[in-house]
Amino acid sequence: MNGKDVRKKIKERGFTYRKIAQLIGESEQNLQNILNAADVKSGTLERIAAAMKENVAYFYNEQPIFTMLDYEEYIAVRSENRLLRQIIEEKEQHIRLLSDQYFQKE
Repeated sequence: MNGKDVRKKIKERGFTYRKIAQLIGESEQNLQNILNAADVKSGTLERIAAAMKENVAYFYNEQPIFTMLDYEEYIAVRSENRLLRQIIEEKEQHIRLLSDQYFQKE
């Protein structure tokens, strides 16, 4: 990833270069030099991501498939969907029974 894109991502999260430099143990000037590079090394991206409390995938416009919260929501939605399917099946059974009863009277 190029330094320009890394700079943009740092600013998107509201960090200053000074703060990131402090968090990764670099001087601000050295961080500026790193971010002027055409290609920022993956190890440096990992350190910056950790300082920002982000997954390194954030720099590659990818997000992890699930965070723990997402996973818990996913499980809750699956459970809710299962219950809704049961309700729909029961409703369809009632409709069939009522329909059968109605047509048997005729």
